[in-house]
Amino acid sequence: MTITKDVKVRYVAKDSDGGFLFGNVGSAYGATERYFTRDGKPFIVIAGEFHFSRYDRALWETEVAKMKTQGINCISAYVFWNHHETSFGVFDFSGNRDVKKFISICKKYGLNVVLRIGPWCHGEVKRGGFPDYLAYVPGKRKNTPVYLYFVKRFWKALYNEVKEFCDGKTILGIQLENEYGGNISHIVKLRRIAEKTGFKTPYFTMTAWPTNTPDDRFVPMFGGYPEAPWTQNKKPLRPCGRFAITEGRSEIEIGEDLLGTTRCKASFSKYPYATCETGTGNQVTQHRRPVISENDGFGVAFAKFASGAVWMGYYMYHGGRNPSEKPMQESRRTLYPNDYPIVDYDFQAPLSKDGDVRGHADRLRLLHLFSEFYGQEFARTQAFFDKNKNMPYFSYRADENGGYLFLSNYERGAVLKDETVDVKIDADTYRVEIKGIGVSAGDMFFMPVKREYGGILFDYITAQPVLEVSENGIEHVYFASKGDVVRICVGGKEKEICREEEEIESSCGKTVLHFLPPEKAKKLYYVVGKVVFSDFPLYEKDGRVYGEKKTDAFEGEVSLKEISPIELPYDSYMFSSGKRAFYLLKADNNLISDDKDLEITLDFEGLNLQIFKDGKIVDDYFNTDGKCVFRLRRLADDGVNPVRLVIRTCAARERGYANVYNEYGIKPGKTGLKLGRLRTIETMEMKI
Repeated sequence: MTITKDVKVRYVAKDSDGGFLFGNVGSAYGATERYFTRDGKPFIVIAGEFHFSRYDRALWETEVAKMKTQGINCISAYVFWNHHETSFGVFDFSGNRDVKKFISICKKYGLNVVLRIGPWCHGEVKRGGFPDYLAYVPGKRKNTPVYLYFVKRFWKALYNEVKEFCDGKTILGIQLENEYGGNISHIVKLRRIAEKTGFKTPYFTMTAWPTNTPDDRFVPMFGGYPEAPWTQNKKPLRPCGRFAITEGRSEIEIGEDLLGTTRCKASFSKYPYATCETGTGNQVTQHRRPVISENDGFGVAFAKFASGAVWMGYYMYHGGRNPSEKPMQESRRTLYPNDYPIVDYDFQAPLSKDGDVRGHADRLRLLHLFSEFYGQEFARTQAFFDKNKNMPYFSYRADENGGYLFLSNYERGAVLKDETVDVKIDADTYRVEIKGIGVSAGDMFFMPVKREYGGILFDYITAQPVLEVSENGIEHVYFASKGDVVRICVGGKEKEICREEEEIESSCGKTVLHFLPPEKAKKLYYVVGKVVFSDFPLYEKDGRVYGEKKTDAFEGEVSLKEISPIELPYDSYMFSSGKRAFYLLKADNNLISDDKDLEITLDFEGLNLQIFKDGKIVDDYFNTDGKCVFRLRRLADDGVNPVRLVIRTCAARERGYANVYNEYGIKPGKTGLKLGRLRTIETMEMKI
């Protein structure tokens, strides 16, 4: 069956500033009703969430450099109140809590920062980030004097750390509160307090859900996730449009754990489409353990991009680990609906808690490169949708000259089939018909329509543009192709291209179009101003290019053996009365160095495991896919050999809280652990 997508395009430019009052400082940044501006020109914000206080300070710069190489141009970070007010009235901004140092690194790499300063954050942190003493303070998250007194005290301490970055360019945005369901007057009050404290920023933001109250003083932020592990059941979720390309900006389940089922019903069409929680992963809970696939991690972001977003805020883009001095995670003991790991906050993010580049990061990087090279014109586009709502999902993002056609045939949990799509676009100044576009189950891609490359106006090209660079006076345009054959159409005449390179001549000179098969496109990096293809991840740091190469070869000994039970803390956080087992892992310290690490995979059968060093918890894992993966160097001490870790495991149960929803196939009553794959990770400077 052939599906027809019929779209009428009547572009209405909304380039006026909209009268917004988003900022409180003179800056190069602004906003129209359609997009955000920098120096008066449209631009797209690509904001990746990375929580500095959930990461080792010594690795901040490397991980920030990785994010920039991934195409992130802004880093978002919660500032968790209880991570900093470690005892009543005492604030700690040292070590991994050094927000000033973290922002200075972002600034060094030319990245803007969005600080999500709460005071209530959530973020799967104990009491949503509130210090314990606030449990006894009445009127929290309201305009009550005693609560606001403590907010002012926290924000004053924070401002003293970050004030030099309130320069109208480094701190691009400040989010106030999070997922607030009360009257917006409280958010307005918080902005007044923040301004009086001294915070200055081009954009104050707020989550649009569930308040559903547009206000010209705040950029409304939206979100959506590939799954909903906070849902209070142990059944597969029904497909419900989490991956839909649609005019609606928030999906129904976001925030459901604390807010109940709610949908953003107010109209925000006056505002540029921005997100702060485009879920590129999910944090697993004790009772729900979805496995986020590459399509899952990429799919929600693709849908938002296709639907008109011009501020892509990813949560999380980089995983991390909670401070482990004491339990700081959300749990039912602190009267929240979900139990989470004590340490692990990997989130199945594009960049893992150890900085590994996952498959969805490779695909997102192509979107980010497109935004960098074509964002100025793409930001002005308006999203149009066909009236036929059946899958594949569809949109056409266009300005008055042409645009980009988006197609998606993916929805988590849905049984889909390959489709053929005919597209008819009827615009004021042009008509385009594209027949027989093959859209396989799982496909997500976009293609240019009525766009110019190398001085030639193409009716369409059935491949996704990525970037263009000039080399030796020749323009090179790179596309990610959907298959082995690319169709190009000029002046109504179509031809098929079955090779990776196609030269075109125009009055502008010679241009080479590069059509990259999907797997090759995922290897493309843009570093030091050059296009590079690499079989392993690259990142640019201090003007140099580094690669992280993994090999199975290593010299040294790693052993794992079962041992007798020993007394360890946090047994109740195993969340099962099932069988325990204890193991001792020993690894030679000479397996690691400044430029070498060892990746250890533990093949795990059971419910949960915890890893201890010297009797202190250093990591844990809610079994999601049977593979507990971590790096050795962060757990080693200089001069101490071997590294010794104790691991405690437990079994799932057939009934009760230890019986969980999972997609891996955990067997109740079973627990076992063995060494899996061991790989050396070598960091090398690359000659480009």
